[in-house]
Amino acid sequence: MMVLENGNDNPKKTPVTIWSGHYSRWSDAVAAADEVNAASAAPAAFDSNRWIERQRGMLEGARIGLAPRHSSLPLLAAGIGALSIVDFGGGSGWAYELLAPFTRDSLSRYTVIEQEVTTEIFSKEFERNNNVEFVSSASISEVVPHEAIDLLYSNSTLQYLPNNAFFLGLIRTYQPRMILIDDFQTSSGAEFFSLQHYYGVEIPCRFSSVSTLAGDCLESDYNLLGTWSYPKAYGGALTPSLSGTTDGGGGDLKLVLHKRCCLLNARLLVYGRKIGE
Repeated sequence: MMVLENGNDNPKKTPVTIWSGHYSRWSDAVAAADEVNAASAAPAAFDSNRWIERQRGMLEGARIGLAPRHSSLPLLAAGIGALSIVDFGGGSGWAYELLAPFTRDSLSRYTVIEQEVTTEIFSKEFERNNNVEFVSSASISEVVPHEAIDLLYSNSTLQYLPNNAFFLGLIRTYQPRMILIDDFQTSSGAEFFSLQHYYGVEIPCRFSSVSTLAGDCLESDYNLLGTWSYPKAYGGALTPSLSGTTDGGGGDLKLVLHKRCCLLNARLLVYGRKIGE
């Protein structure tokens, strides 16, 4: 169990459970979460009003220049001159607003892929912006991109999926020049699952094997170039580590992938195409 004793949302510094349980299978973590949530009559985590309102607040903050969480997107997008970006699990589209001082005006297309309820709510926030579109993840198999995109982005999303299959499908569909993954939970050993207590519910969470993801991406002709580690803050307090199970201050990982080169950061992954392609 991981306990947090500080943070902006916890002014009295009372202990708050962040993680609980250690499971070898996603189905076991889901069953454990369902049992706890049913007992407390908790709503689905990413359909709840609490999560929607948090996303709304993140969007409002980003629109006045306040980053709701760490994002490497603005600098990377500016650095590669990205004109088309797909944001997988982009919530309210808040990361788009962070591009304003950098490359937003030059973007031709910014696509947010989310669950249907989220796309219905937040697509209305961008009705007057022809460059931003919301696509339901349920209909992603029907998406036929006009052309390969510059950047596939994901922030705090992959850990809530049972495996990498859907994300690898996006890579095949959009053929991005670069891939950037922010805020990614990892394991120093074998992949495992736990429960994250957030939004008032227990959420199954995956601690992925970086080597497995790197191997999957290599099969799609993307290489991994390097890594950095730094801890994530929960409400101003550093994440306690799960001893012997995670890397980089609680396992947050940043990945970047590029067609010709890649960088790996402990909260960012960057991948890219093999050199010469």
